[in-house]
Amino acid sequence: MKYFVIVLLIFGFEAAQQTDWEKWFRAEKHQETLRKQMSFAQSEARFLVVSNIFGGIKITGTKSETVDFEVLKTIEANGKAELEKGKERITIRFEQVGDTIFAYPDADFLCNRSRPCDCQKLDHKVDFSYQFDFEIKVPMKTDLHLSTINEGNIVVKNVAGKLDLSNINGSIEMTEVSNTTKAHTINGKITAQYTQNPPSESSFKALNEDITIRFKPELSAKCHFKSMNGDLFTDFDVAEHLSGEIRQSEKQNGKAVYKIEKRNGIRIGKGETEYAFETLNGNVYLKKQ
Repeated sequence: MKYFVIVLLIFGFEAAQQTDWEKWFRAEKHQETLRKQMSFAQSEARFLVVSNIFGGIKITGTKSETVDFEVLKTIEANGKAELEKGKERITIRFEQVGDTIFAYPDADFLCNRSRPCDCQKLDHKVDFSYQFDFEIKVPMKTDLHLSTINEGNIVVKNVAGKLDLSNINGSIEMTEVSNTTKAHTINGKITAQYTQNPPSESSFKALNEDITIRFKPELSAKCHFKSMNGDLFTDFDVAEHLSGEIRQSEKQNGKAVYKIEKRNGIRIGKGETEYAFETLNGNVYLKKQ
């Protein structure tokens, strides 16, 4: 079973910074829907990797064995000539390698897994703006690795696979999910509703917004909490309050080196799994369904 962790090499922030001021004055606009159907290889392992830049990602789990993409492509430019260039220069690339399906924006001014390059040598100046909004239906038991940066949220519903979700300027919303989770965002909230509590170590980070997680009543976990200006709230019965933990981090000159992790938390039930919650300015709410 293979899992490909793909980091989209972002092309220098000149191209990434499409400001509201610039987009306000774009007179020409084009939209089209890109559709693609793919199937996983005959394997129990199923991985979907979507690395977006501008736009949201919405995933819905189904009983089907196919992966069905609908991607709304939006190009805006100041003139018709620039608009036509934008329509031609950027699209979505779909790939399959073994048990993994990939989807990501592809253009001559981007670095990505199919176009490894020196980002500093690319011509990042483009005279159009672009956005891709994904709606994808997947088999329920699919592991997801999803990321986006601007102009969109990540929404996952009815998926039983493992979740690795990353956003920068948007929220992460999970409903009817049931597996190990890593959900990190900076300027957005995180919400989750589990049909089965995550079976192994999971983490949730939201820098400037709240984290709200709805667990099943039989929750048994150590919930570690770290925040500068936020608080932790729960309606579960708290069995124990946890303080900073001492953990072995590495060995130096043959000797074990230990560090104290400066995070507090609570134990709910027997504390059989571990979940980490981290914010800077937001609160964490752990709720019983």
